[in-house]
Amino acid sequence: MKEQFFYDPKSTETHPAYWDCECTEQYIHYESECICVSCGARKEDQPNSRVSEIYAMHYRMIDKSKDVPDYERKANAYYKRQ
Repeated sequence: MKEQFFYDPKSTETHPAYWDCECTEQYIHYESECICVSCGARKEDQPNSRVSEIYAMHYRMIDKSKDVPDYERKANAYYKRQ
């Protein structure tokens, strides 16, 4: 049985497998990436990424849309079904 998950875009929960750089777009990086080639931020100096933003990012990668509020709405609907 799959674990039930509710995507909450207002959540401040973070995940240690991802981190945020200083870029305004595409700022979420995998833990395996030690440095952002765009802004030069280093993983050890940056915060972990919010879980809600990670799910939105993954959904954007699938959807290729540019409407950010729509990402959150679609991601919320998608992860409620899982």
